[in-house]
Amino acid sequence: AVEITTSMVLTSLALRLPIAARTNSEWIMGRLHPQGMDGVLESMTLVQPRADGPALLLAAAELARVESTTSAIAIVTGTHTPTELLPTVTHLRSKVRVIIVVVEPADQDRSAPRSSGKVRITSLPGATVVNVSSLDEFRAGWNAIRA
Repeated sequence: AVEITTSMVLTSLALRLPIAARTNSEWIMGRLHPQGMDGVLESMTLVQPRADGPALLLAAAELARVESTTSAIAIVTGTHTPTELLPTVTHLRSKVRVIIVVVEPADQDRSAPRSSGKVRITSLPGATVVNVSSLDEFRAGWNAIRA
């Protein structure tokens, strides 16, 4: 998930597209938190993935409030369940396009139940869902939803 988020942010910076990024607990970059590529890379090396449902809703709501011109929010996760994501999507979907990028282990059999026992996210009302297990799959999935 961290690799994919880093790719999204650095690609947007390279193309000079507006981008804001944050974790559940801190800002990576945005209008009020400007950073260049080196700063983003340094910040992303400190990110610790964790499942924290209530913090996700608060972080996403803060991003939408602070970055008021935001048109889409991509939530990149490998740990959240549909039940944890639904309140966030419900809160955001009237304000922005919501994209959920679910990152699964590369060796995961996608036809089998997830080894963690969590339900596979194939759809979520009000959001576009992309399931990936590698950066290459993410690029293909991202390009498909942009088309």
